[in-house]
Amino acid sequence: MKLVIFIILLMFSIPGYSQQGCYVDKDSRIKKYQLDMVKFLVNKKEFSIIQEPVDIKGYSGKMFVYKTVELFPWSDKPNNPGILLVKFGPLGDHARGYWAILEADKSIFFLNTENDKTLNDYIKKYSMEIQQIIRYTLKLYQPYE
Repeated sequence: MKLVIFIILLMFSIPGYSQQGCYVDKDSRIKKYQLDMVKFLVNKKEFSIIQEPVDIKGYSGKMFVYKTVELFPWSDKPNNPGILLVKFGPLGDHARGYWAILEADKSIFFLNTENDKTLNDYIKKYSMEIQQIIRYTLKLYQPYE
């Protein structure tokens, strides 16, 4: 009888802890740029094209996206949504993780390398404090070699 109760409890608790879809948080910036992330991974040859045009549903459960740091730079704009640094990529033990800086109206996708020119040029518009936080976070997530 105890075994039956244990199995029933196990069946109801596992779905509660599982992640759904592409592990996308409810953040509007992630939802807005999710298709761009899939296209970026297709261009980097991480995914083969399942169908044309590229559809998010075809890649559901094959990639991860998660928030790393959310920054709110001082701004005189009301309701400034801030900057979101996310890590994303295909699921897999040795899969390469890519990064994105997402804003309400812009985004940049890149690979976490020490001297990424695209990243360095993009973050120049932020204050030195914000630049240091972004670089430090990326340094924390450097892959071991």
